[in-house]
Amino acid sequence: MGIADDQVLALFRETDRKFQETDRKWKETLQRMNQFRTWLPRSADNRLHGAVAWLTAEAGAEVRAITKGWLSIHGNGGSGRMMNTDDFLPRVW
Repeated sequence: MGIADDQVLALFRETDRKFQETDRKWKETLQRMNQFRTWLPRSADNRLHGAVAWLTAEAGAEVRAITKGWLSIHGNGGSGRMMNTDDFLPRVW
């Protein structure tokens, strides 16, 4: 999690397996984003953005994450690369 000014970024990483949108853990992650303000009341007035970091993605899950407004980070060893375009506007929870 990162906090800057009035924005909060919640990062979920998928490094132990492939990133799949239909996976139960992905659905649980979406539920956690919806509950984030309850868990961290000091950030209740902040804009919340979601990000997912992954090593391999299955069946275009990384593109669907971007379509749903998530920041998508492709990890490759010790670094990562943002998959979102420069004009991308992240979803605000």
